[in-house]
Amino acid sequence: MPVVDPVASHGGETAATSPGAPRETPPPAAARRRPAWWLAVAGVVLAGGLVAYGWQRQETEAAAAADVANSAVTPSVRVHVVAPPAGAAKLTLPATLEPVQRTVIHARASGYVKRWYSDLGDTVQAGAVLAELETPDLEQDVRRAQAAVAEARAGLVLAQTTAERARRLLEQQAIARQEIDASDAELRVREAELVAAEAALSRVEELIRFQTIRAPIAGTITARRIEVGDLVVAGAGGSGLFVIEQTNTLRAFVDLPQAFARWMQPKLKAKFELPEAPGRHFDAEVVRTAGALNAATRSMRVELQLPNPAGELLSGAFGQVRIELPRAGDVVAVPGNAVRIRSEGAFVALVDAADQIVIRPVKLGHDLGREIEIVQGLRPGERVVLNPSDLLRAGAPVHVVQATAQR
Repeated sequence: MPVVDPVASHGGETAATSPGAPRETPPPAAARRRPAWWLAVAGVVLAGGLVAYGWQRQETEAAAAADVANSAVTPSVRVHVVAPPAGAAKLTLPATLEPVQRTVIHARASGYVKRWYSDLGDTVQAGAVLAELETPDLEQDVRRAQAAVAEARAGLVLAQTTAERARRLLEQQAIARQEIDASDAELRVREAELVAAEAALSRVEELIRFQTIRAPIAGTITARRIEVGDLVVAGAGGSGLFVIEQTNTLRAFVDLPQAFARWMQPKLKAKFELPEAPGRHFDAEVVRTAGALNAATRSMRVELQLPNPAGELLSGAFGQVRIELPRAGDVVAVPGNAVRIRSEGAFVALVDAADQIVIRPVKLGHDLGREIEIVQGLRPGERVVLNPSDLLRAGAPVHVVQATAQR
């Protein structure tokens, strides 16, 4: 029969035990308190981590806010350091090469092409025979002119004989003085007729020489426009029989803007560049200027010459001429994107020693394409802002992120 523990029953609990079963020993008090201690330590560590994370996040957000505030208040700008101009100013203008001399050969006598001797690309000397013509009509004109000369001479002989006979009769008082005057006038008419007939014969004989077409200058045949049997008409009409060009020296014409006209003068050096040969240039020199402006374009025509002994340059080629213009000593040049134009004039934005904006008006000089000359308002060593924003105000602080020097 089971034994009831009086202590357990006193506490409202009953435990059934069997004879011989071991009794359970309760754990010590320290063991019962250990889980609470570890929970307290873990809570403290977790609270500290949360506090540290909060502080770090607060600092990060504050730094980001400061960066945003600084970027909003202090804009970044790129600047260009003004330097004294290095050498002459270079102006680039388009140009087309032309031969130093180009001759279109026309026929002086009408006829048919008998044969030709020079073709496209041939190099000829002055006086070389290029072609021959057959001129049957001109040969008949020669015979007609020769007959007119013979007739005029015969008439002159008759007039001379008549005049001499009249003078002898006048000495004998056989005729009146009026007849003497008439015979003398007839003599002068016959003399004039002979001169005219001889001149007509000479003209036709000169035209006969043009049956042979000769080169008036030395050069290269760049066009041949005749074939054997073609009818050729005398005169300058049409496109001509041959075209000869002298290409050992070429010339280029450029239209110089009015702003640069007063700087242009002979002997100035220049470079000619071809688009198909980047990085290579050919020496050129200004030989003459028009000396006046074209009222329609406000530009002046300038001629440059380029030596071409090896024939590397071709007539008709298009390229660019870079002319070196003299520049005054007190003039500086800045990139074109550093200058702004307003209703009150031109100005630039400068960055002073305290990295603050200074708005300064300037006086412009020549527009050189990539650069613009400043004749008043800037000094070497100053920093101008590239692509200045309209939001920049005088005295505003800026952050310089890049500085470029004048090339």
